[in-house]
Amino acid sequence: MAVVTLIHMKLKFVILFLFFMAFFGWSQTTKYDYKDGYNFISKAEKSFKKNKIEKAEEYLVKAKNSNFGFCGNAWASAYSSIELLEAQIANKKKNYNLSLKILDSINGCNYGGDCNRRDVIKIETLFLKHGKNKVIEAFKNVTEVNENNDDQNNPYSVFLKEFNYNFNFGGSYTIINVDSDGEPIEQTQTTNKFIIVARRYKFYKLIEN
Repeated sequence: MAVVTLIHMKLKFVILFLFFMAFFGWSQTTKYDYKDGYNFISKAEKSFKKNKIEKAEEYLVKAKNSNFGFCGNAWASAYSSIELLEAQIANKKKNYNLSLKILDSINGCNYGGDCNRRDVIKIETLFLKHGKNKVIEAFKNVTEVNENNDDQNNPYSVFLKEFNYNFNFGGSYTIINVDSDGEPIEQTQTTNKFIIVARRYKFYKLIEN
């Protein structure tokens, strides 16, 4: 009986030890609270605009070590801002493949992630990598669009064969074709399925001709 009690005591000790170790590890990875986190993101964005890339990266590391709480929307919004800036920093370093990889990994579109901005930066990155005219020409050759019904972050995609790249887009639905009074502007009639879908989103203004 004493042996069983001793085993139970040791087991409880091990469980408590593992719990405190796990908690300690979590607390070490989230050194800052959500206010700090948003402040770091803001400072990173300001540093980036001043072309202080290393400083921006330092703030982003701190932002990633921040605890944005228990709300999924807060995490999606914060990490969207972090990753969008990381992609722009990669573009500054002319690492366009890394930028596209980061952008393609951004999700949470329905929970605060800025997927409209994500898709705009994707187009800007393709411009930097391949040249604006070539990219616009490649999109001109697109007439169909694939619907990804199971993907809320990228409900649509088109394959740009010229660059061997699958351009996924959507998630944050926006109608941007309105006049100064906010009234819808009549759209040119077209049978091009890609244009019908894409012109609902902000990125289309960059490739529209």
